[in-house]
Formats: sequence, C-alpha cells, structure tokens
Amino acid sequence: MTWSPEQAVECFERLQAQADGVARGFAARYGYPIEAADLAQEIMIRLLSGWPDPTSASRQEVNAAARRTADSYCRRERAAYLARTGQWRYSTDDVRALLPVFLASRDGWEAAPVPVGSEPVDPGAAASEPLAGMADMAIGWECLSADQRNALTGYDPTDVTARKRFSRAVQALAYHMNGG
Repeated sequence: MTWSPEQAVECFERLQAQADGVARGFAARYGYPIEAADLAQEIMIRLLSGWPDPTSASRQEVNAAARRTADSYCRRERAAYLARTGQWRYSTDDVRALLPVFLASRDGWEAAPVPVGSEPVDPGAAASEPLAGMADMAIGWECLSADQRNALTGYDPTDVTARKRFSRAVQALAYHMNGG
C-alpha cells in the first residue's frame, strides 16, 4: 500500500496515542522497573510490524494488540528485574508447597521448602531462607480478599467449584508474593 504523507502521520499519531495510553496504565500497575516511554516504544514496534496495513485495524484490535504486548513486556521485564536482584520468583507450585506450612503454625516456618532454582537472599544465612518464603507469603496473604483467603483455608478437593476458587486464589497469592 502506498500512503500519502498525511495518511502516514495520521496513522502514526493514532497508534502512538493508543500506545501511550496503554503504556501509562501498565507502567502504573507494574511500577518499577517498567518505564512508560520504553513500553510505548515496544508497543509501537508491535503495532507497526503487526499489520500489513495498520490503517485497516480497528481501535479495538489496536488496543487488544497493545495490551497483549504490554502485558508480555511487563511480565518479562519484571521477571528479569527480580532475577537480577536476587529475589525469588514464586510459581503456583511453590505457593502450593509453602501454603500448608504457612497455615499450620508459625512455629514450623523454619521447615518451609525453599523455591526450586532460587538463589539465597543471604548466602551466609541458609538457615533463615525458609523464613523468607513465609515472610513473602505473609505479605501476599494480606493482599488477598476474604473470599480468596477462605478458598485457601477451606479447600475441598472433591468440589469442582472449590478447586477452581482454590486455583485462582493460589494464582493471586503467587502474584502478590512476586510483588504484584
């Protein structure tokens, strides 16, 4: 397709406005290390390379593509940041392993499993590493709604609905434990 200079400028400005809006929202939600300007550039690269004719894309299609790109970029950058800082990245499997210890008694927290593949926060204090997971879980626990807490404490594995609520609550807890 051949564009006139006016069409190119109009298309670019429309895409840039949408990219900037999505980037500001995601940067505010994810916080450091996400910079809105960097994210907007990533979104623009995707938007400009994603369609043979960007002028044919609807506002909803552009917004959906921008949000997918932003989410992917933010998750990747956040994970890279956590890896560089020596913080753990908890998976839902890690949360499931830590949860029984967390709920049982604070006296048993020293026996909590350490996430697989994690680097110690303080290599000289290996005995305190299980407590780091419990501390992260305690912080994440405070971010959960009452319904999410109930799903984690009153779990009935024979109830399909309860299993779904439990799974969603575990995902939410992992998200908050990872600084979400």
